[in-house]
Amino acid sequence: MKTYYKIVSRSVKVIFKYIFGLKVIGAENYQDIFSQRCIIASNHLSNLDPPLIGSAMPISIHFLAKEELFKFKPFGWLISKFNATPVKRGVVDKRALTTINDILSNEETIVIFPEGSRKSFSAKPGIGMLAINTQSSILPLYLENSNHLLQCLFRIKRLKMHIGKPIQPSFYEDMEANKENYRLLSKNILDIINGLKNGS
Repeated sequence: MKTYYKIVSRSVKVIFKYIFGLKVIGAENYQDIFSQRCIIASNHLSNLDPPLIGSAMPISIHFLAKEELFKFKPFGWLISKFNATPVKRGVVDKRALTTINDILSNEETIVIFPEGSRKSFSAKPGIGMLAINTQSSILPLYLENSNHLLQCLFRIKRLKMHIGKPIQPSFYEDMEANKENYRLLSKNILDIINGLKNGS
């Protein structure tokens, strides 16, 4: 982990924990997962979800960010330093897919939101495709109230991160690489994520 990434992520973690009252549930579930290629799969509530997830993880992780964020070059440069990869929305972005495959091939970790955006409530096939084609482990994660930080600040609501047990490639290693299986696996992953919200 690069020094500047470590310093910033730890600082952000302090802010989320002590100012917004972040509670992480199930941290023991990621202890052995990052020694292999891994996709962190999470629900998506807020633009602050990527730094929230990144600050809670013990390693440097990669993110996808909509291409529009890189148009303002200073901001694009900044988020690229924290492992953000630009992606085009609404189309199959072959360049982004190549970058993601390279990240996973290097045994690194990337965050993917199965729903694709904050306005969607159904799983897109992308995460299923990546999991099956790269045989990566999946760490399911459920965020609670990251879209209500003001209420979390005053402890009206509680900011929580529920980390589930890893989904190993053995779960889907026999699934053929086709659109039907991509959609099926993506839906299963999202169901597992949403099932975490009933944790304490």
